[in-house]
Amino acid sequence: MEGRRRRTQGDAVTGVDFVFRPQSTVYLLWALGDEETRRVIEAAHERAIVRVLEWIEDEVAVIRYGKDGIYRVRPPGGLVAARFRHYEARSGRPLLRDHLLLSVKGRRLDGKWGSIDTTALYGNTVAASVLYNELVAAEVCEELGLATEPRTVTPGRRPVMEIAGVPHELIRWTSKRSDQIAACLEELEHEYVSRR
Repeated sequence: MEGRRRRTQGDAVTGVDFVFRPQSTVYLLWALGDEETRRVIEAAHERAIVRVLEWIEDEVAVIRYGKDGIYRVRPPGGLVAARFRHYEARSGRPLLRDHLLLSVKGRRLDGKWGSIDTTALYGNTVAASVLYNELVAAEVCEELGLATEPRTVTPGRRPVMEIAGVPHELIRWTSKRSDQIAACLEELEHEYVSRR
């Protein structure tokens, strides 16, 4: 899961775009699995999104109001959001993911609309992502009788928990876009150094 700001003209933030995407090994199982496997993974994905949104509403989202946003209140009626599901990446490869566009406006107890504190939302993006990934992996493993194992993605950082037994080469196959970005950066760096 990741979060990005959606802007209109100027610097006004109108919404936050959260992307809910299972770990590489989970969406590989979804893409390559049978109908029952896909059903289990999509159900886990759906329930994890709902749980993460409940957590954001209950623990993270606050509406600021008053001079300099001195007063803060949880949005009593919940958050306003639109969600879109995709089944493939830009490259055409299978990729289960949902985009959730969260409005930065929320209704207070007095019925007036106020601004959601986006700093709090962004400050908890990693926690929300970890919660989502843990919920999906736990349900998928329980339903399908699988286990997880740690996989180091970035040396020096905490490992990512993935479904055990999926070959590393297959996981690397899913990172085509990051490989394209790395190749482009290398080319741009070479071009820059050559011009100096």
